Amino acid sequence: MREWRKQFEDWEADNTLEDPYQVVDLGEFLSYHLARRIPHALSRALGPTQAQVRREMAEEDSRASAVTGYVAQHDVTLSGFVTMGLDIEEEQYVFQLLNLYPSSSNISMFNSRRRVREDAKAVNPSKLPALVQRRHALRRRIIKFRDLQAVYMPAALAVLSQDPTCRCDVEDVENVRLGLPSGISAVHRSQVCSATVQQSESRVREPQARDALQDLRRQR
Repeated sequence: MREWRKQFEDWEADNTLEDPYQVVDLGEFLSYHLARRIPHALSRALGPTQAQVRREMAEEDSRASAVTGYVAQHDVTLSGFVTMGLDIEEEQYVFQLLNLYPSSSNISMFNSRRRVREDAKAVNPSKLPALVQRRHALRRRIIKFRDLQAVYMPAALAVLSQDPTCRCDVEDVENVRLGLPSGISAVHRSQVCSATVQQSESRVREPQARDALQDLRRQR
């Protein structure tokens, strides 16, 4: 993010430089630069999309479960737990935006926060009953997430229980703090989250950030 901000500031000062808003096509970029063996600073920012990483993790889970003697900790795998948390965060973000734009209410799910922002600005008050039902559904998902947290991050529950923002018995469930590893302070993270859980979240967070940067570039 710091690198992209510097690239943006440099471009603002000199528009003849490479345009940071230009959307990068991964296939074309790699074909061009690999064919010429030309190093490029942006190559560090390239990588698989969040959807691709999620698919890879699901395939890995499938292969692992096929191994003789495999014992699952839960019907929902670790990667399923992590991706559930990220999906809940996106849903919470929808409601936070709807609170900012109370006249808007297309409540269908979206693939990017940019789409969410655009949609939240056009909400129809007649759909408020559906919003209430969706908030109930979100609460149930958070409760399910807490159950899985007890399986994959049991030590974290004691820390989270001391934080009133982690309580589920509140009306504004969009503000409930989930407590994924990245949301736990560095002081406690290594004590209450296994390295495996932290790595699993990081594996999805990185492409999530890349996808978000691509969305920013499209908002020129």
